[in-house]
Amino acid sequence: MQQYLIVLLISLISISVSAQGIARVYGKIAKSNEAAITLAVDKIHLDEKFHVLESKLSKGSFEFTVDLERNRLAKLICGHSEFWVYLEPGQALEVNFENDGLQKPAFVGNMAANNAFFSDFNKEFKNDFDREKVKEMIMSKNIDETELEVYALRTKQMKFYTSSAHYSNLSEEFKTFIKNHIQFNYLAALVSHPIIRGNENTKEMQVNNILAVMLEDIQLRPATHVKSLISEAYREFLYYYVVYFTSENHQFQKFTNHDESITKKIEYTQRNIRETPKIYIIGRLIAENGDKLNVETIKKSIGTLNLQEQNTKGLSKTMPYKSYLQNKWAKELNRKVVVAKSDKTKSEKGGKMDPADAPYQITNLDGKNITLDEFKGKVVYIDFWASWCGPCRQQFPHAKAMKAKLDKKQLKEIVFLYISIDNNQEAWKKAIDKYGIEGYHVWSRGGWGSTATKHFGVTSIPRYMIMDKKGNLVDRNAKRPSMPETLTDILNLL
Repeated sequence: MQQYLIVLLISLISISVSAQGIARVYGKIAKSNEAAITLAVDKIHLDEKFHVLESKLSKGSFEFTVDLERNRLAKLICGHSEFWVYLEPGQALEVNFENDGLQKPAFVGNMAANNAFFSDFNKEFKNDFDREKVKEMIMSKNIDETELEVYALRTKQMKFYTSSAHYSNLSEEFKTFIKNHIQFNYLAALVSHPIIRGNENTKEMQVNNILAVMLEDIQLRPATHVKSLISEAYREFLYYYVVYFTSENHQFQKFTNHDESITKKIEYTQRNIRETPKIYIIGRLIAENGDKLNVETIKKSIGTLNLQEQNTKGLSKTMPYKSYLQNKWAKELNRKVVVAKSDKTKSEKGGKMDPADAPYQITNLDGKNITLDEFKGKVVYIDFWASWCGPCRQQFPHAKAMKAKLDKKQLKEIVFLYISIDNNQEAWKKAIDKYGIEGYHVWSRGGWGSTATKHFGVTSIPRYMIMDKKGNLVDRNAKRPSMPETLTDILNLL
């Protein structure tokens, strides 16, 4: 009876530990000159910010216990050597090494097969999952050549996985992780291809789109795999998935303003990604771009992140993105926001504005300062641009073609107004001649700090607006000249 109670007690303790998600990692280093070994658990997947535990080496022996809410990757660090292990909540892993170099690992316990396979897999395919090497391949091959290569690699990796001597002993959760790890590495290479090449080519202001046949495979993959977040391949796929489809929504035109770029990516993520992966992407966008954003954008983005964390039970404790990012960008968040003083438009109500009250300055080619009041009685299609803006230049031929479709009466009633925000007058005038821009031209001195950009709220270009005959700005975010609906929107106001 006493033996039965002891067995029952041990079982209850085991169940309790498992329910709490405690993972145990222990073992021995046969020959060690180090005083301690570290276990670094990757919890937030940002900036290599790990949850770090240390164990003193007692005759080479070590032991860690770590509370996990789901499967995780962690690395053992001894001196200058490191070794990755796979962990699951409530499970134990014993791993023994020959020396401080963490060579020749020997695994024991219910996580042994998973980690023995993972060790073999990482040795065999290390370069295939190295992001820098993947980038080198992308830069040296077109997307068709890249697809052929990564498809062949995926086939080889899957064969290695299914034919492994450890296969029958792998846990179901680990099998899912490895299959997704392999698949998303393939997809990440495809969806990142046009983005990586586009970012490297600073002269080209448009991103290439992906062939429809490849896009089908990418779009069919659900963009939420919570347990796959431990895979860097999945995280890269997820990140470039958001970047690519945000770019598609922007007609594959590169953003010329960081704040708009990040805001649009966060908005896409909110609409299309769910659960923890949504939090990760928003966190990554802030973590990697905070130094390029204005204070208000950082605050707004962290506010969005905080709301998502609150809606995901327990996340703030296990993956504290908000607190981490607030600490990382503390200096930027404490900057004082300098607001320029300007007169308020008296009659700007309900989205309408009287140009006669406009607190801005625009100068025409004759050097005369004018306001939009000059164009009352006509429909005005406004184009904010600059000579250095590639996406702006790409739209000029479309505007010319749109204008060519108008008859004589319509030409008298419609004005194509180009407001340049170039830093100097000479560059503005040269660009008009060089690109054959047809329309009424004005210049707002000061670039992004010009009175026109501040008054109209222009934070990125090209930006288009439409003013009706009464002088009301009826569309502050009008369609581009390249879109067929644009001309219809203008003609409807005649």
